[in-house]
Amino acid sequence: MEFVYNGEKYKSLRAACIEKHVSYQSVLQRSYRTGESKEESLHAMINKEKVIINGLEFTSLNAACKYYDVNMPSVTAKIDREKISQEEAINLLRMRGRELHSSKEFITVYGNKFPSYRAACDFYKKDYARIMTNMRNHNITFEEALNDTFKRKREIVIGDKKYESLNEACTDNKIHPVTFYNRLNNGMSETEAITKKKWESNKIGKNKKTNGNQMLYLTRNIIILGYMKQWREHWQKLQLQRKLLKKGKIF
Repeated sequence: MEFVYNGEKYKSLRAACIEKHVSYQSVLQRSYRTGESKEESLHAMINKEKVIINGLEFTSLNAACKYYDVNMPSVTAKIDREKISQEEAINLLRMRGRELHSSKEFITVYGNKFPSYRAACDFYKKDYARIMTNMRNHNITFEEALNDTFKRKREIVIGDKKYESLNEACTDNKIHPVTFYNRLNNGMSETEAITKKKWESNKIGKNKKTNGNQMLYLTRNIIILGYMKQWREHWQKLQLQRKLLKKGKIF
């Protein structure tokens, strides 16, 4: 749709905003909020007062805050609280940020300095959340958590054999680690949980609750098999009657 501003024709309002370096969304919002025509809103946005900070001109305070890397709500709060100009508020926050950065304590990891643990994890390509969890749960240093040295636990002895890890013991005894932990939760010792055969651990009579469930399933299966046998005998009789009827032996 053609749009006319100050006698100049544009393909649309968006094209006019691009030509005048004005936000298209801001023009629409102002027109909707104030009831002005789109041409009046565009004119108001073009003639809006510019923000000058340290000799540089910006279209808005938000643009100036982004340029100087300061928080806009902090700037407006400082202006309202201390009754100072926008330029003074931005410069004060910039000075404060530089002071905090210069006084910030750095951590040293293998001779390298980092502003935070997260930065060190990013440098060594480690998961920050997992490293922090391991430091807290195992009471170890950051460097130990990076190297996973806390995982070197005591040796596991099963019979006459020594294993460096639980996975090695489970693999040698042909048992899944999940099965091992389930047996530990059922009250078995580590040796029993690894060396016990599967058929022995599932033996009927070991657990009353398990025994009762197995007997219930066994009884149900017997009943089902009984019904199946009766139905099969009945079906065989029907088939025999049909054959005899086709041969004419049954009238």
